[in-house]
Amino acid sequence: MSQVSASTIVVVLIGVLACCFFGCRGVAEDEIAGRYVFEADLGSSTLILYPDHSMLQKVQPKQGDAKKIVGTWTFDKGFLYTKPCLLVPRDSRNGWIDDCGNAVEIIGSNSIEISVDPDAGLAYQKAR
Repeated sequence: MSQVSASTIVVVLIGVLACCFFGCRGVAEDEIAGRYVFEADLGSSTLILYPDHSMLQKVQPKQGDAKKIVGTWTFDKGFLYTKPCLLVPRDSRNGWIDDCGNAVEIIGSNSIEISVDPDAGLAYQKAR
């Protein structure tokens, strides 16, 4: 029988403490509807998710014309999927990114965030 290393125990304890402090629950589908805003170097985007699973997305580049689409959204296993979807402005170095399937998380005390680029810390924030 193998023993658990001290570093594994520390990692597990940190995870448990983080869940206790920040809350450790998934997002329920009925919590997702609402207005979300994303801003980056190249522009901004607003995503409105309606309770009937319809949606409106507006993208406003800092240079150029705004774009708007209407469509539908679904939620499955922690991910939001929109059809159709627009590219969202990120930054001048990395250009635009696909915004069709995104992780949805609770951040802090019940603030819902839709990830755009988790490696760069970019996400839609639910407007209150």
